[in-house]
Amino acid sequence: MRDDNLNNMQPESRIVVSRTLDVRRGHGEDDGQQEQQDGSCGRDALDLMMICCEEEAPYGPPEDTANMFLELLSAAYERFQEGSSIALEENESAAGCSTRRDGCTLSITVYHAQSMDYPETSQEWDRYDGVIIPGSFSTAYETHIKWIRHLLLVIQNEIHQKQRKTLGVCFGHQCFAHSFGMVENDRVGDVERDASVESDKLQGSAVRRESGLASKCSLGPIAGRRSFKVTADGEFLLRRGSSQGTERDSQGKTSPKEYLELLYTRGDMVRSLPPEGIALCGEGDLPYEVCAYFGSEENALEFQNHVKKQQQRPTNLVALGQTAAPADHALDDDSIVLPYAITFQAHPEYMTPTGLKTNYVNTVNAMKGCGFISHETCQEACEDASLRRDCLSSDSLDAVVSAGVILGWFKI
Repeated sequence: MRDDNLNNMQPESRIVVSRTLDVRRGHGEDDGQQEQQDGSCGRDALDLMMICCEEEAPYGPPEDTANMFLELLSAAYERFQEGSSIALEENESAAGCSTRRDGCTLSITVYHAQSMDYPETSQEWDRYDGVIIPGSFSTAYETHIKWIRHLLLVIQNEIHQKQRKTLGVCFGHQCFAHSFGMVENDRVGDVERDASVESDKLQGSAVRRESGLASKCSLGPIAGRRSFKVTADGEFLLRRGSSQGTERDSQGKTSPKEYLELLYTRGDMVRSLPPEGIALCGEGDLPYEVCAYFGSEENALEFQNHVKKQQQRPTNLVALGQTAAPADHALDDDSIVLPYAITFQAHPEYMTPTGLKTNYVNTVNAMKGCGFISHETCQEACEDASLRRDCLSSDSLDAVVSAGVILGWFKI
């Protein structure tokens, strides 16, 4: 258990990791003011902040975690560029234009949740194009621990209320859901402490709405490769961001993949979602493996209704056997309000060079050392990840390409 009295101190030297990405642009594009405002690659810089939730190995230290996500987002953007190059070449040929290659700097600045180290002002928050909340050996529902409760309040007050673009992974996935439930439970607690409120009125009041909740995994601790079914909303949204997110049938026609295969090291789960959240992947006892969050319940319902209408159309790109482009038409529809946050229970960052060889193996071994999994399960999880590396890497990158497109970080 973590120390509840960690000092709220800003590090003397803040960790920043960065690299330059090769960005392909058509000559004549306005790469300045408009690009600079939309917080996406295809411009001069993509500046993200990471709220690091683990300070030590095996998942940490923070610089290693930041480098994992730097490798992941860089590889995802390269994959996105590959998928978009054909469409770009066709557009340039028709317009009589040529392309040039520029550099986009991707950087990740590290803050530290356990010492309650966050941007101090709105201006400092606004410097960043998005937020990453990664994994941890801690548990999201231990809200009696000061730094965890503070993180959940930050998610609600600074991220959700202002709809800051966010990518959450594992602990970050659970914290995002549980932050809604914690706030809701606090409201219910205030009402329950008021003796003047009758119990039957309380049961029917608005404060009893369904909300987010994280808990121990109903199947016990899990380490290794798992495959979960993509939901209808996920088929429309999660897989629409990548031209690789399809598979061909015997007639050569393409359709969205039905399952998402990723690496897991987990002891907990998201048990329920708030009305602002929707499931993109999951089934059975684990229905919320990938989630999206909207600014309001109304936005979430509008999006789901839009998906239902799209499913009722007699023809679409998939039915015609065409592969969706990276920035699919569905995401270009200005009438759709897209989610501001995408969260994964799995760890797509494990499929980076740093992640697979170091953090994943060390984390699985730590789970064995703690008695969460057996020696046999540990060995199988490591060997299987190596054998299935190509498939796991493909699905991990596809998922992150989709997230990058949805969050507006990746654009042609």
